[in-house]
Amino acid sequence: DRYTNEDLFLIKTLSNETLNTKHVYSINAKKSGLEKVLGYNASTNVLNELHHTPFILSVGSSLMEDHTVAGLKIRKCIKNGGQLHMISHKTSKMDTWAHSNLKVEDGLALSTVLKAMVKYVIENSKGYDTDKISGLEKLQTYLGNIDISKDVQALAREYMEASKAIIIFDQEAVTEEDSALISALAVLTGHIGSPRDGIIQLRSNVNAQGLIDMGIAPDAGALARLIKDEKIKGLFVLGENIAPDMVEGIEFLLVQETHMTSIAKMADVLLPAAILSESSGTVTSLDRRIQRVNKAIDPVTGYQNWEMFQALMNVYDGHSVYESHIQIMEAIEKKIPSYQGWSKKSGDVYWPVKSSRVLYQEAFKTEDGKAQLDFIADGLELVKKPLVNGLENSNHIRTCFEAFIEDRIG
Repeated sequence: DRYTNEDLFLIKTLSNETLNTKHVYSINAKKSGLEKVLGYNASTNVLNELHHTPFILSVGSSLMEDHTVAGLKIRKCIKNGGQLHMISHKTSKMDTWAHSNLKVEDGLALSTVLKAMVKYVIENSKGYDTDKISGLEKLQTYLGNIDISKDVQALAREYMEASKAIIIFDQEAVTEEDSALISALAVLTGHIGSPRDGIIQLRSNVNAQGLIDMGIAPDAGALARLIKDEKIKGLFVLGENIAPDMVEGIEFLLVQETHMTSIAKMADVLLPAAILSESSGTVTSLDRRIQRVNKAIDPVTGYQNWEMFQALMNVYDGHSVYESHIQIMEAIEKKIPSYQGWSKKSGDVYWPVKSSRVLYQEAFKTEDGKAQLDFIADGLELVKKPLVNGLENSNHIRTCFEAFIEDRIG
């Protein structure tokens, strides 16, 4: 998720078409319940809508510490008369800004609060259209006899009655089930599908959304199982610093990195990577804005990443003939419907390019156009990332920068 969209598109092409493998994963990305319930693994609304949203519910997030841009937009919202409500097991600089602040002990307790809110909404809301929902009865059975405290009742009632409301959460701070429950809250209250009504899903790294858009699977668990079961014998690790014990038993390991990480030291073949300031192309922000990236300096290696991936492809079949990142984006537009037409636009462009910035105004992006609430009741897998030294982010450049800031500022 530190590569450009063009880099990621060629990584996917190299894997699927050249190496003939469907196993393309990101350790750093997490599954999101938004995709299973609503259709897209993406924010439904854009960040700037926060400025004038009367009700914002922050779930599990330390916004000013981890997502300062979003935090500042919420600060502006409060100055404009909006209210911030919080559910969290962490202490944040934003605690003093909150109109209400429901503190829980841990992530498990946070999940329990979300379940209780959904149950309360089901029992009391009249804002949902049953024609747009699938699996409601199954979800009701799953929630069972969950106790709903007075604090949760009050918060759920205020959220239901708000004229407009956005839920904002850090994907790293919640489980897949939590994000699915957040989706259910938005659907069941009608707070989705219009400006200032929806969900903002915060992501950690520069192109975490683009990585999902390009079809890289956020499934660390599947990759770990395949390696453990000896169904994968060779591994290309591109820009992610994963736990060395994860690759035990691998017969061939290729690593592309900017630094000599622990996994890079184990590589049979080690390739240098270009950093983002040496790259041209696009990245996609957490609210689906497709942004141009122009290299500031020439790559020290002499190759941008997409050029290196193309060279690898041509070692095998010699059929990749892209001459620029622009041509790769043209291929992306042909392959990914939500990106079609981007190159003909100017200014701020969000996907889906040919439609509204706000998702789900007509229907959900599921097979039957309905929100799939039964996925929550089916139970969602909890996956622990196989990272290094207890760090929660496999982006080595990011973790080094965070360590530097911590050392200097404390």
